[in-house]
Amino acid sequence: MEVGEDLPLDYGDFLPLPDPNQRRRAGILLHPTSFRGPYGIGDLGEQAFHFVDWLHLAGCSVWHLDTAVLQFQNQKLVQKLEAQKVEYSTLENKFIQLKEKQKPYDFILKVVNKSWEALITDLESSSTLTRKSSGQDVGCTPNAKDGPPCLTDDAFLSRLMETGATESSSSNNFPEQIKEDREHTASEKTGNILHNIIVAIDDLWCLKDGLYVAVRKELQNDGSCRQLAELESEIKNLRTAIYVIHLKHGSLARQLQSHRDTDAKNKADLKQLKGELESAVVELQESNCKLAALKAERDATNGAFFPVLKLGSKHGSGDKVKDKHRNLHEMESSLKELLEQASSRLTELQSLHEERIKILQQLSNLQLVLEGLRAKQLQDTLLLEKHTMEKEIQQASASLDFYNMKAARIEDQLRFCSDQVQKLGEERFQKSVSLENTQKRLSDIRRSSHQARESSEDSQLKIEKSRTALVES
Repeated sequence: MEVGEDLPLDYGDFLPLPDPNQRRRAGILLHPTSFRGPYGIGDLGEQAFHFVDWLHLAGCSVWHLDTAVLQFQNQKLVQKLEAQKVEYSTLENKFIQLKEKQKPYDFILKVVNKSWEALITDLESSSTLTRKSSGQDVGCTPNAKDGPPCLTDDAFLSRLMETGATESSSSNNFPEQIKEDREHTASEKTGNILHNIIVAIDDLWCLKDGLYVAVRKELQNDGSCRQLAELESEIKNLRTAIYVIHLKHGSLARQLQSHRDTDAKNKADLKQLKGELESAVVELQESNCKLAALKAERDATNGAFFPVLKLGSKHGSGDKVKDKHRNLHEMESSLKELLEQASSRLTELQSLHEERIKILQQLSNLQLVLEGLRAKQLQDTLLLEKHTMEKEIQQASASLDFYNMKAARIEDQLRFCSDQVQKLGEERFQKSVSLENTQKRLSDIRRSSHQARESSEDSQLKIEKSRTALVES
């Protein structure tokens, strides 16, 4: 059977049947799950299945196609490997770019760490200086239990020698140990700084207590205790006055709340009265309209024309006389009705006039009530403003006195601080001079040690020469 030939529908009958092992292997190879693509199981598996099916239709047996299927799988795996290589190269380029971007940040971090270490050292030195200056001012030395001892010149020299010795051997240590040592030294420095600050604050408190005791003694010796007693009595009076003002403030606040409540009630009553006034005005307008209509009707009735009977000739017939009598009775009855209507309209006009008078009286009463409420509200507001102004004046006077006292205290503190700053400047100058002297001493010691080493080396060379000379002799 050639390739491309039309096969019958049941083309499996024309092929030889394989043994069970070959059938099992062919089933594994032809299953779509044995071909895995980058997007799942079925994309390459379906293609491989159709490829093997085409080969099967072309006339090749399934158990002879293991190599073809494996080649197809290898080709797909090679393509996948190339794609992964491309992705790996792109990721590696990105990683290199990120490293290059990180380099300036690493440099900045190193600079920041160095500046931070320098700042910590400066703080430690300044805290030690302040501690020493405060201790000298107070005249008391800290105990050994309070913290580490003060640094002397010998300790400073030994510390410098230790740092110079460790710099040469630091290259042999691991970076992790260096980091741990730095963290440990930084924590020790911060602890020393805090301890020095606390000691300086304690010394300042001791100095303040000593100054207070000395001032009290001087005042007692000078006879100015009376002024102190007067000041204390004035302070007590001020405290009592402030307490009284506080009580008055509470009572005024309660009164203000009650006035606010009454004001709200008065506003509600005022709204109700305004509504009643508007309804009364509407009723008055309606009554005026009715009165105008009644006046118009009365004028119409007064100007009406009533026909006058004219008697005819005596020679008229009897029917005409009867008709005239009938007309006369009708006219009399209509006249009576008109008179009754006029009397009823007059009574209505009188009642409406009385209602109008009553409404006008109500309007005048409402206006008087509104004026009284407004006057009461104005009076309450004026009283509240008066109380608030008095209270503000009292508070302002009290605060002014307090701030004057505070300003005097601040001036005294500023004078004391300026004196301390001058002392600290002088001590700093002295310490800088001593530091320069210690540095000179250190350089002299190093020179002397170097000379001693050279002399020792020379002596060793001489000894060796003498030994060789003795051996030769």
